Amino acid sequence: MLQVKHLTLVQIQDQKTLIRDLSFSLQAGQRLAVIGAEGNGKSSLLRLLHDPESVASYLSWTGEIFYAPHRLGFLEQEAGPEFLAAAAADLFSPHAAESELYRLASLLNLDHSLLFDSRPLQSFSGGERLKVRLLLLLLQEPDILLLDEPGNDLDLEGLAWLEQFLREAPQAILYISHDETLLARTATSILHIEQIWRRTEPRATLSGLGFEAYMDQFLGGIERQNARAAKEEQDYRRKLERYREIEAKVNADLNSVSRQDPHGGRLLKKKMQAVKATGRRFERQHEHQTQRTDREDEVDFFLEDLPGLPADKEVLRLDLPELRAGTRTLAADVQLLLKGPELRAGTRTLAADVQLLIKGPELRAGARTLAADVQLLIKGPEHLGITGANGCGKSTLLKEILTRLRTRPDLTVFYMPQSLEDLFLPGQRPLEFLVPDGDKILLQEASNLLGSMHFAREEAEREIRLLSGGQKIKLLFAKLRLSEANVLVLDEPTRHLSPLSNPVLRAGLAAYSGAIISVSHDRRYLSEVCDRVLRLTAAGLREEDPRLYQSE
Repeated sequence: MLQVKHLTLVQIQDQKTLIRDLSFSLQAGQRLAVIGAEGNGKSSLLRLLHDPESVASYLSWTGEIFYAPHRLGFLEQEAGPEFLAAAAADLFSPHAAESELYRLASLLNLDHSLLFDSRPLQSFSGGERLKVRLLLLLLQEPDILLLDEPGNDLDLEGLAWLEQFLREAPQAILYISHDETLLARTATSILHIEQIWRRTEPRATLSGLGFEAYMDQFLGGIERQNARAAKEEQDYRRKLERYREIEAKVNADLNSVSRQDPHGGRLLKKKMQAVKATGRRFERQHEHQTQRTDREDEVDFFLEDLPGLPADKEVLRLDLPELRAGTRTLAADVQLLLKGPELRAGTRTLAADVQLLIKGPELRAGARTLAADVQLLIKGPEHLGITGANGCGKSTLLKEILTRLRTRPDLTVFYMPQSLEDLFLPGQRPLEFLVPDGDKILLQEASNLLGSMHFAREEAEREIRLLSGGQKIKLLFAKLRLSEANVLVLDEPTRHLSPLSNPVLRAGLAAYSGAIISVSHDRRYLSEVCDRVLRLTAAGLREEDPRLYQSE
């Protein structure tokens, strides 16, 4: 069992309290999902529980954490560079017996041949890398699993596998996910971390409900309480107005009463005392009436002011005989002369007096065909979603599309890559990224946008490298809002965003009047934003019905 008592987390840099006085316990077989907006401390909580020293440079904390003698297995949101450079064969050879490796590999639906693969793990698909990381965790025989966005790199089939794995795992599981479908199918309880009152006050809510039941209760409870508070406030103001009318009339009568009528004056003074008593009673009732409850405001995400496209405008006509990936130029202007008395294979002489000249403009390696006969036509404000198995070439196809679109002077294209790190300069801050030239008018607009994206002032002034993955995504969407783009090319746009921000993002993108060309495995995104879904296979693009994902 994991037990946390009176835990408080504070960011050292700006003394912002992320979590205050949090207590909870986690039992075997329980699946506790941590939800909350970007930058609220979800990943920091998991890191702290795994290894307090890992957060000591940026967090201070108080409270108690008990998990002995249990073993914790922690899956970070992103694999580190050492893991990506390693070969699976090197990772597994010192560990368990082959029979145990095969048993766990079967449990994880991982191809046994990958266990002793000599290729760097960087070359594995996202789903394969995740399963290798989980296998390494399970070899430690943990009692408690801490998983930070385990579904990030999985295709649709991989997500279905992950859901089954989570439901059947005997361990206690504390996990973070942006995928609402996965949360709805797996969570047995919810820990909701918020920053309310304009992101100045932390609040943590623990619920024994599943995700959708919790969200219904959470949103419905807020709506009911705020409706009751509004009615009580309306009744109070109406009674207060009537009270003030009576008070003013009695006061006026007192001022005008004749000294020749002392009895009438005494009666009016008694009446005024009764009126004052009523006023004090109103104030006491007002202090104890139902209060409006605050919640984290929804992210503002509106694209209606961006230019759209006419329905008959041809955005893209793509006809690729084959889609290839991985080609690298190793050297240019290659010339090689081989000479010898004979050409041999083993002990056999194949030819005598051999001269072989190899010439070429360049030497290339690593090319492989991902798909053949890729054809695509996009017209007007179509919203296209591309899906497919891990490693099938979706991101490669998206980059090919982007290259062609950028040659079109009649289109303004906005691109969101899957990996954001290369977009930001070292030491860069949000406003510097949004308005590189420092234009004062645009800086004010950008500052307002950051506010609408729920960046607190200290977050807007922080170096981008210190922001969470979700905050970086929101920063990029703020950049989009400043653009005049009529074509969006998005690679996994809902990745890293919280399940509270994603519905607002989907609504904004669904209402966008330009073209969207996107890669996604987010089932709600595919059903709510996309009016066309294409699956990339080795034989090309295959049309699918977006409604297939509504029940997913």
